[in-house]
Amino acid sequence: MNNYTPLDPAWLKSDSKMRTEGRTSYFAIASLLGIISMFLSSITTQETVLVQDQYVTVARTTSFSSLFGFVIAPVITVAICRYYLAFLRYGETSTDVLKSVIPDYGKILVGMVWQKLIVFLYMLMLIVPGIIKAMATSMTPFVLADNPDLGFREGVRISEVLTDGRKMEIFRVMFSFIGWLFLVAITAGIAGFFIMPWYHTCMCEVYENLKADAIAQGRIDPSVFERSSLTY
Repeated sequence: MNNYTPLDPAWLKSDSKMRTEGRTSYFAIASLLGIISMFLSSITTQETVLVQDQYVTVARTTSFSSLFGFVIAPVITVAICRYYLAFLRYGETSTDVLKSVIPDYGKILVGMVWQKLIVFLYMLMLIVPGIIKAMATSMTPFVLADNPDLGFREGVRISEVLTDGRKMEIFRVMFSFIGWLFLVAITAGIAGFFIMPWYHTCMCEVYENLKADAIAQGRIDPSVFERSSLTY
């Protein structure tokens, strides 16, 4: 049985809030990038379709939104993870970190698409297996932020190692933000300028804890994170 430090949602939220509180302007560009990405990935159109002899109006994602969500948004996600990892590790960072993913665009995109494909296939089976797989692979963008040189399968595999036996803990941390993330949605992203730095920093702390425990237990070779200095 592996010994590890349990993730405490209350402590993680408190610590990450303390780190980011009062620094809304400092994170403004990263927050704006995330809000724009979320908006462009969710643009829908209203269509009327015939269902069982009745016309109903349904929302469909536009072609542009689908394309953006498939080829650009995943890389933006990794860029934001890299930015907040740098902030968490060094206390200060530059928006240049957001641009540092560009040379690794192809590697990151393939790794993220692979992760999304796996979760989608599990969702086709049943919702619960899909949620479990989503938690298992949830650290993939952080792993790729640390080391995009990993093969596309390797990023997902490492995430599964990090989250082994910890999925419910990760879910609890994520779920503890559900009300705040709903607030971001109903304010058309405006609340995101205040909430997303807190959320992203908290999830970076989750990743750093999982990573440290896995290395200490010998479940993963620290060399896979050899680019983790983020000095690009």
